[in-house]
Parts: sequence; structure tokens; C-alpha cells
Amino acid sequence: MVIHTSFTVRKMQNVDGYLTIRIQDENDEALKSPTQGFRNKAGELAIFRSFKPAFADAVYQDLSVFLPYGEIKLPGGKHDLKIDADLIYENGDFIQHLTLHAFLLTQPESSEAANVQFNQLWIDNNFTRDGQLGMLIHVNLALRQLKDIPSKLAVAVEFKNGDKVFASNPEYRSTNGQLTVYRTLNNRFDNSLYTDLEVFIPYREFSVGAGNQELRLHADILYGDGGNLHVTYYDFNFTK
Repeated sequence: MVIHTSFTVRKMQNVDGYLTIRIQDENDEALKSPTQGFRNKAGELAIFRSFKPAFADAVYQDLSVFLPYGEIKLPGGKHDLKIDADLIYENGDFIQHLTLHAFLLTQPESSEAANVQFNQLWIDNNFTRDGQLGMLIHVNLALRQLKDIPSKLAVAVEFKNGDKVFASNPEYRSTNGQLTVYRTLNNRFDNSLYTDLEVFIPYREFSVGAGNQELRLHADILYGDGGNLHVTYYDFNFTK
């Protein structure tokens, strides 16, 4: 869709500004976006158009922006949405709200949801990296419908019954404290194949009791704003 605006600005001669467009849902909440170039610093779906008035009073009769339908991440069906148009300074400070414009969007039903095809996971034990002894974990998988969407492989360690193995080192810890390592992914295609994604966990990070422990790896793909695709579990024994 092409979104057209008409407005007048005053006392902004030679001052850089931006028209910014956000989309609100039926609950007046701004839609989120995982795509660089179509989001603001808050992670909201946003598009921008720069302007710089040449006069003290400047009339913009048709300042337009283009929004691809594919950037509106909503399930199939009809959605009552609003265009929220604002003017901001170059540094992001607010100038003025322009308008809220209601519109109806019909999102086509799609079977092409983001998904992962898991192929293989294997471990190299007693591997040394940066002077630390540990395990090198390899993952072979393919990702679909995640082109240009920020994603990462997360491999967490837990007991075989699903209880978490916790970590004290922030470098090897998730937000909930679980022993976890991450690998950032660059999905440049609709179907991105990764034949050997590697992550490394030093043995000294395993906070488990002495003796033989039955553990498992819990691998997931984290993407966008809270998306999660489960990859696989992998059982292994660890002796401390």
C-alpha cells in the first residue's frame, strides 16, 4: 500500500524531520516488526520519510510512503487497523501527531508459516577452545519463511526429566538463568540451509552434582519478536 499525507509545517526552515507511520491493531496497540528497515527503536512496525522545509512555512501536498503487505505480520482474516501518522525530528524527538486513519485489511490465509527442518545434531567431546575444555555441538537444519528476520540458534542444557541446569556465568546463561549458548543466524533466503552450526560449552560451566548425570540438550530457533521453533532434544551423559 502507498500511504499519502498532506500537511503544513511552520518554523522548521532547513530543519531535518521525518514523517513516521505506524500501524495499530483493533486494541490500539502498535504492531511489532522483526524486519530491519521496517521498525523503530521500540521494535514497532514503522516506516519513515525524510523532509527538510526550504521555507519558514512549507506545504507538503502529497508526502507518501510505501508499506509492503508482507511486513504486516497478522494471521489470515479481516483486521480493523489504524494508520498512526506523526512528525518527528531527526533525533527521534516528537514534533506533532498528524492523524489516526482507520482501514480494513484482509490478510490472506497462508500455509507458509515459519518452520524448521531438523536433520542432525552431534557432539565432539573433549574439545578445546580458547584454552577451555568442553563440548562442541554441531547442528544441521534448514529454516523456511524466515528470510531477513533476526534469528538465533539457542542450545540449552537440562536434566533428562526437563529440569533446568543453571549457570552463574552470564556468557553462558539465558534470561531465566539456564545454561544456554546462542548462535546468531543470517537468513538470506526463503529456504536457508545450515549444514554445520557450531556452539561451544566449557565443561566447567556445568553446575551439576558429582558422578554420572543423565542430561539432554534442548535446541530451539528464536526469531523476531518472541517467535520460537523447537528443533530437537539430544540425550547425553555427563560425568563430573
